[in-house]
Amino acid sequence: GCHTGFFHADGSLRLGLLRSAGVRTHRMQAKLSAELARIRRDGISHRLPTEHEQLTFERLLGYLNDHGITPVIVTNPLQPKLLAALNRRGNPRYKWSVDYLDRLHAKYRFRFIDLTSIKTFGGSPVDFSDPTHVDTKNMDLMLQYIVAHDHGIL
Repeated sequence: GCHTGFFHADGSLRLGLLRSAGVRTHRMQAKLSAELARIRRDGISHRLPTEHEQLTFERLLGYLNDHGITPVIVTNPLQPKLLAALNRRGNPRYKWSVDYLDRLHAKYRFRFIDLTSIKTFGGSPVDFSDPTHVDTKNMDLMLQYIVAHDHGIL
């Protein structure tokens, strides 16, 4: 789950936690530095979804398709310095995920939009609340990109 402290369990923003841009940038940079240090020290996780997790995901796709729904699956952007660190180490989870989704296209109907890199949607490296969660400015850009590239699904 999400452990940033900015969100309720349902995903909504907790009120009272919004801070000035300078404070948010400082906090994000501190979290980024800590994550990059952790990667240098421990390497990156190679954990892939279990067979049960894959089956659950595929059942969801099947259910949605059976009900006439074509889901739009979007990868979450990463702060560019974190993405570069993962890519230097081969980024196996990302590669596995893209290959897995490619294989699922033979059986399920969905649209995949890869926004891992902020370059795709014109995002900013400073508009993150932490290295793996975008701020509202990047989210606005992402949503505009998604709607423009979803092939009319949304």
